[in-house]
Amino acid sequence: MEIIKAQHRARQRIPFLSIISLFKPNTLRPMFAQRNYTSGDLAARKNQRTRNNQVMTAKEYLKQYEWAVKRAQRYEEEYQNEALLIDAVKSLSDNDGMPHGSGISKPTEEKAIRLADKKLRLIEAKLEAIRIRQEIFDVIDRVDGIEGDVLYERYIKLHKWEDICVLLHYSWYGVHNAHRKALKIVEDMNIVKHLYNV
Repeated sequence: MEIIKAQHRARQRIPFLSIISLFKPNTLRPMFAQRNYTSGDLAARKNQRTRNNQVMTAKEYLKQYEWAVKRAQRYEEEYQNEALLIDAVKSLSDNDGMPHGSGISKPTEEKAIRLADKKLRLIEAKLEAIRIRQEIFDVIDRVDGIEGDVLYERYIKLHKWEDICVLLHYSWYGVHNAHRKALKIVEDMNIVKHLYNV
């Protein structure tokens, strides 16, 4: 009993980090070990993806819908800000008690054109997002099992990883493992897109 108490007291005195430092870094958890890239590997990888002929990875291909949705949300915000600004200026000028002409002034015309232009951009961005969503949905639909479910929840529903784990009743590791397999399946479909020459 005395030996156990002595060991317990000794453990209390040694900080946790000093115990961890007794182990070699790579023996703790191999999954946290960093890859050691040489400068030649990085340069070769960078040269492989030149600006004129940059090929998308499966992940970049699937994330196009998320990017399109964010772009449409930015245009939506810009349109709403412009409309709000025009309404604010109009309400101020209507309540100033001064007589107004019946024609449209040049500044008002310019504001209306800007607003219409932003509305057109917004509509185009939404249509592009719908087109991309359908294209990516068709690709994901060809992936069966849990891998297809993970891709659908991540890249079509745009859910976070935690939400996907809860929805599919899988662990974090299980969901990421299925995601890794699904990306490999999509890469094997040979859907090659060029980032700048689409």
